[in-house]
Amino acid sequence: MSSTTEYQLDDGRKRSRKRHRPSLFFSLSVIPSASSSSSSSSSKKELSPKHGHPDRPDWSHFAHLLTALLLTSGLGVLSALDAKNQCLEHETYSLMELMDDDTYQRYEQAAEFAALQEHLCVTLFYEVVVPAGLMTSLLSLLGLIGLLRPVAKDDFPKMLRNLVILFWMLVVIVALQTYNVSWIMLIPKNMSPEDNPYQSLAAVDRYGNVGDNANLYYLTWISEGLALALLYQVGTACFRAYRRARMDRLAGASNVSDDLLPTTSWEADYHTSPRTLTSWWRERRRQQKYAWYNSIYRLRFRTGIWTAAFLASWVIVASSQYVASQVLWPTVSDDLEAWEDVSMRLRVCEVINQQGNSKLPPQYCGRTMAAWLAGIVSMILCASAIIMHATARYCSKRNQRRPFMAGINDEEGDVVDERDGDGAGIWSTAMVYDESAMTAWERVVAHHQRNRRLPLHTEILLSVILSVLTGFNAVFVTGVQGPASTVGNLYYASWLTYLLCVRIALGCLEEYYNISEDDHSHSETMTSLPAKADQDKGLNLTSDNVHGRTKYKAPSIATDIARNVVQTRELDEKSNHLVKPFYSRAFSIDTIGSGTTVSQDNGIEKARIDRVRSYFFLGVFSTACAASAYDAASNSGEGKLSNPQLYMILAPCLVAVQSALLFAFSLSKRCYRVVSMFPVGGFLSVVAFGLWLGNLILTMHSSDSWAVNRIGEIKMANLYYFSWASILTAGVQMSSYLKELVGHRKYDLMSIVWATIVKVCFVILGAALHIWHTISGNCGFDEITLGAVSFCSRTVLAIIIALTGMAVGGLVVLGRMLSMSIPSCRCNLLQAHVEMLISLFLVLLFGTAVALITGIGGPGQSVGDLYYSTWLAFLVSFGAFVSCYGEISTSEHREDETPVTKVATNNGTSVLV
Repeated sequence: MSSTTEYQLDDGRKRSRKRHRPSLFFSLSVIPSASSSSSSSSSKKELSPKHGHPDRPDWSHFAHLLTALLLTSGLGVLSALDAKNQCLEHETYSLMELMDDDTYQRYEQAAEFAALQEHLCVTLFYEVVVPAGLMTSLLSLLGLIGLLRPVAKDDFPKMLRNLVILFWMLVVIVALQTYNVSWIMLIPKNMSPEDNPYQSLAAVDRYGNVGDNANLYYLTWISEGLALALLYQVGTACFRAYRRARMDRLAGASNVSDDLLPTTSWEADYHTSPRTLTSWWRERRRQQKYAWYNSIYRLRFRTGIWTAAFLASWVIVASSQYVASQVLWPTVSDDLEAWEDVSMRLRVCEVINQQGNSKLPPQYCGRTMAAWLAGIVSMILCASAIIMHATARYCSKRNQRRPFMAGINDEEGDVVDERDGDGAGIWSTAMVYDESAMTAWERVVAHHQRNRRLPLHTEILLSVILSVLTGFNAVFVTGVQGPASTVGNLYYASWLTYLLCVRIALGCLEEYYNISEDDHSHSETMTSLPAKADQDKGLNLTSDNVHGRTKYKAPSIATDIARNVVQTRELDEKSNHLVKPFYSRAFSIDTIGSGTTVSQDNGIEKARIDRVRSYFFLGVFSTACAASAYDAASNSGEGKLSNPQLYMILAPCLVAVQSALLFAFSLSKRCYRVVSMFPVGGFLSVVAFGLWLGNLILTMHSSDSWAVNRIGEIKMANLYYFSWASILTAGVQMSSYLKELVGHRKYDLMSIVWATIVKVCFVILGAALHIWHTISGNCGFDEITLGAVSFCSRTVLAIIIALTGMAVGGLVVLGRMLSMSIPSCRCNLLQAHVEMLISLFLVLLFGTAVALITGIGGPGQSVGDLYYSTWLAFLVSFGAFVSCYGEISTSEHREDETPVTKVATNNGTSVLV
């Protein structure tokens, strides 16, 4: 009896699924959630509609990203407008100096004449920034309108049509933003400091570093990043919607399997025997399906990271090429056309080193050329990995269409086994591919799908080579004598490429380890197969059910097959004895004992792992700071170092040694018992935080600092960023010990938000006072009191805003502490209304601060503490306003949904409640 039954696997119930919060570059990807509980009750929960479906895109997430893109594009145009006005004002004063007349009438004439000239800033603004900004805003609005139109959940063809339209809109937006970035970042700048510094809108200077218009620099890159993220996510959603629509068309109905994993070839491309309907076989096929999709998911995720690394490498090449053409070659010759000669490019470093009057550092040229070469090699290797991924996925799909499964019934109804052909032996669950029709590369991919070794080894090798290459490049390029010692395109691209390559290497190693564990657990589960008599009995039972049931629904997967008990369910109660649950090697919790003890052990182990990571990163960041300080000291040429400078070198070294010792002790569970005690690990964490607090004050506000100049602008980016990373890591480490000391308490998230506002305002105050201490001798009292919008008055405004934010935030935190100390006080809704009004006030206050302080002419126009803290205060206060508004809306919605019930009274009447 041949079986031609079309089927879909059915588990008889839906398992609970956990919807993951979407991330920036991969919000639409779904991983089957691993349930840590082995109870069967958690796996029997029905799937709620709010959990969504992996084939249905998250429209609200797209709307949020489009709104952010709309805002950043608009703010970028305003920043460019500010730079254009500054450019024309600079030209106006230059004309007045030529006319030797500073009267008001002459100023108007000079301004009109300057506006009529075809300056680069005017051309760049009207022909590049404005068209790109307007078209991006228009397309973003159209996309938002399209997202607001309701679409039925099961209408995948219409959903696909809307996604395709949005996808092509985003293609145009990405092209516009790339055009905008190319002009703003790579256009040639002025060759002499006497020229107008705002001719190119001041996003970057002639060295490729961030210029006086930091807002335009960051907003331009953020808009480009949002556009690329949207294009990537919408493209992924289009592919999934197309796949789902194709499944609906092939099935002839719109309501097909609501499966968590995509339909694979062994479900839809061939017919099966009744034997495949047994619970054991169904469970094994579900395991195969999980492993297949998980492997494809990881491959696709790493493809995205490889693509990002390729783009970052391209930025390295373009930025180093820009520095070479705009800085190196003008130092050698005034003839810019001679730069096109390749032989002259190769000799430019030799000529610069022979010049005795060059203002460039001795290794500046060599490191620039090394960065360009490292970027080229990185692009080639990243492209090779991307092509390898694309080929592997293509061949994987082709191979799925040609499988046959060993162990199915032949035309006479007899079971065929791949080993002896007569039905004896163990059932095989491995997919067997017809390798006679495969190419050489397809055989490699088929081998990869069965053994999963060779391509993964190749990718690990590529990622490790790139990690070493980009790591050395980042260290040398961002050094004192490198072309990216300060903040700019080359600095960010160098470190970003290195971090992405390290992330890829860690992901490959993690997958390799998980695959080894999965393969071992699979080999163990294969020994627990049912007996031959039970197999035949199960075949008879399931054969009887085939005539009454022709289609089955595929089960969803909500447990990790490598770490949890695989719970199975039979099609018929009579066959319950055929299947026994499978236990993986990792599932080794002793159920004989107290559950509290197991929970405490898990908590201690989790704390140990977190502290191991914290000590590792604190040691790395402190070592980087010590190396950066030593690099700055060795190239300063000052001779004897001052006491603050010695402290900036020695303090990170002490913290690095201490972190290395605690890291080594934390690796051992026995030694960690000593480290986990507060008199040991907690005291040393407090000491490390105190050392870094003193070091941060000297690094950011000392006159002998190598990290910033006298008005807070970054001079050495490595020392600046790694100092902040070190003190934040030390603070997190210290807080973990303090929480254990005072006991675990239920924390209030909004109180943390308001405390963050106070801390950020304190940073604003310190940065503004540092600048005021430098410029106070040049600022007159009349200039401040008359309300003139100048550098001095804006600095005073920053001090006032910081004090106001600290006072308001501190009062809110105090009020929340008082309300929490009074349990009988039921004033949550009133408190939310008051905090919403206060947060709205702070949003307006910090919005004004962003415009006046970080705008051109303000004390925070360039990157530094004042720039970052002002923007951070605005964003945190805006987040507090959104949270308060959401809390109020939720409370009102909950009150509207309160059911009205009848309550009987003593006199027999009923009262509505």
